[in-house]
Amino acid sequence: MPAAAIRLGLRELEALAGLPFVSVALYVLGLRPRMNYADGWVGRNPRLSWQALSEWCRQESRQGVPEIKLDRWALDRAVGHLERAGLVRRPPVRGQRDPIVFFMPLAERDSSVRKNPAPNPAHHPGDRITVVTAAAALDVSSAAADLIAPQSLSATAQSNCIARVQHLNGSAQRVLDELAGAIADHARQGNPIKFPVRYLQKIIEQASTPTWSPAWADSIAERRLAEERRKSSEPTRHEQDGSDARPPNRETARAALQQIKQKLQ
Repeated sequence: MPAAAIRLGLRELEALAGLPFVSVALYVLGLRPRMNYADGWVGRNPRLSWQALSEWCRQESRQGVPEIKLDRWALDRAVGHLERAGLVRRPPVRGQRDPIVFFMPLAERDSSVRKNPAPNPAHHPGDRITVVTAAAALDVSSAAADLIAPQSLSATAQSNCIARVQHLNGSAQRVLDELAGAIADHARQGNPIKFPVRYLQKIIEQASTPTWSPAWADSIAERRLAEERRKSSEPTRHEQDGSDARPPNRETARAALQQIKQKLQ
């Protein structure tokens, strides 16, 4: 049963920007309205089918416009775009009879939307679905807590970038460093990257090939490590002025005040 309304967060909107329209339609019209707001999964209850997904993304025929229905492989390609954008995740497939399920890592899950029932259980793919945009909470998993996105980006864009590279495991930070280097290089040339999150997607696709050789990632990583070493070796303020880091106790303060009074008499 689809939700009466869905709410797309900023991270979802940024991730959807630039994707093929089929992938956007599949996400907004097919998957998100049927997400379980308790756990963020789609397809567990009720089940999904490729036929149903094709119907939900169907372009109806009208005068001068032919009907377009996506086959199984076209839908699978559309899902692939959503996966690479960090919008959906699929569990490992063990067999052809495995249920079609997706996890929506960027989707908001709150009780106010979860309690809104659908006005008509007999939902038809052609029914309208209200889409409400809202700011998404920056919910970065603990696995991505150590990842560092380009500091020149906004907090939302940094969170979105980290969400997109989480599936890369060992190469996630290297991809983010490559993006940071590309942003800096384009800025020096007077040609700033207007859509860094979209640019990151190109880097992710390049990094998936065995011949990928980053242009800036290694130098960015070395620079960051050098800065961390410099900060760790810097003396603290108390070490610089030779003062005790511990605050004086009451007796010491009273004695110091008495000495000042004696000097003033």
